[in-house]
Amino acid sequence: LSSADWFGQGFCNAGAGRLISSHSACFVCDLLGGGALLWENWRRYRLRPRPALLVAAATAVFTLLHGFGHLAIGHVLGADFMASVRPRGLSWPRLAAYYAATAAFLALGPFLGFWNGVRRLVCVVMHLASAWAFLALVPTQFAFGFVQLYLN
Repeated sequence: LSSADWFGQGFCNAGAGRLISSHSACFVCDLLGGGALLWENWRRYRLRPRPALLVAAATAVFTLLHGFGHLAIGHVLGADFMASVRPRGLSWPRLAAYYAATAAFLALGPFLGFWNGVRRLVCVVMHLASAWAFLALVPTQFAFGFVQLYLN
């Protein structure tokens, strides 16, 4: 499951002689699994609305976005993907796209905070600042850890 390539990159088993990269596998599995979970939770919510099903649906959306993140990392941004999303040096349209994608990807955190009683303004301010910090400061080898810490 792991290799020296993983330790060198600090992120996933990018490919290194494998039939399919972990980024491609994550994309396919997250798309299928997250899509099925989203569909089922939304179907159940429409039959009998309960907040827990909205939380489950939001988590499924995060799973879908996680897969698209792996698609971008593995096939668009390159090995040092965090260096390619740094705000300084990006055009305004590209910065806006990366910031919107990051904010959408990390939106599960403030959503869960709000559903657990954190004031909306606190959730929004912390979320916007955290999305910016992720793009501006987090090195590639700590990207996974940042997301885990942020969401937990």
